[in-house]
Amino acid sequence: MSAHISNVRPAWDQVIVDIVDYARDYEVTSALAYDTARLILMDALGCGLEALEYPAACKLLGPVVRGTVVPHGARVPGTQFQLDPVQAAFNIGTLIRWLDFNDTWLAAEWGHPSDNLGGILAVADWASRTAVEAAVTLHRQMKDAGKTVQDIQKVVIRTHEACIRIIDKQGPLANPADRYHCIQYMVAVPLIRGNLTAADYEDAAAADPRIDALRAKIECVEDPRYTKDYHDPDKRSIANALTVQFNDGSK
Repeated sequence: MSAHISNVRPAWDQVIVDIVDYARDYEVTSALAYDTARLILMDALGCGLEALEYPAACKLLGPVVRGTVVPHGARVPGTQFQLDPVQAAFNIGTLIRWLDFNDTWLAAEWGHPSDNLGGILAVADWASRTAVEAAVTLHRQMKDAGKTVQDIQKVVIRTHEACIRIIDKQGPLANPADRYHCIQYMVAVPLIRGNLTAADYEDAAAADPRIDALRAKIECVEDPRYTKDYHDPDKRSIANALTVQFNDGSK
């Protein structure tokens, strides 16, 4: 007789809980630790860039489907690739580890701290994008100030020329592709809800009348400094800034 499979999830192993608590809550105060981390980062990036000289490494890079570009995705240093954070983490990690010249931490078992940098750099680059992060922050500030989107008179996005040319869109948005190529939509949703996920681009989420009402109040203006930094090969910055002006004159 077959046994039933339990659907009760067991408690996390204590070692996993301890690692999460440490990563989330531990406050680093050691100057030596910061200096060491900086050297590890420089060493790892150097190894990764050198690995680009090896065809066997390069053939593993890029999106799962050739030619795919993820809007506002994470970038892979030294390449043209802009990928989802998971695939970018694999790409960056592969480059860092390919030559096996990178850092070694001698302990009970040899470990390479920079093995973590593929995931860290990919997520950090992705999370630092599009004006969306600013909108999430402003949502919290508005909530603390007792304000809602109904109190907003105008939103100004200071951005670079490429953003205005590619994703500054007004008028009806017919489908998810339209929505995730519209910076007004991407800012309106987190201002309203405090977050932006893939589900927010779907028809059901887009039916919220507050989104289009707020989109109509959002204006993009070019900041020449952002355009300059966007095209600077040493920076490749994709910075944005938001200003929210309220009906009572505050902002």
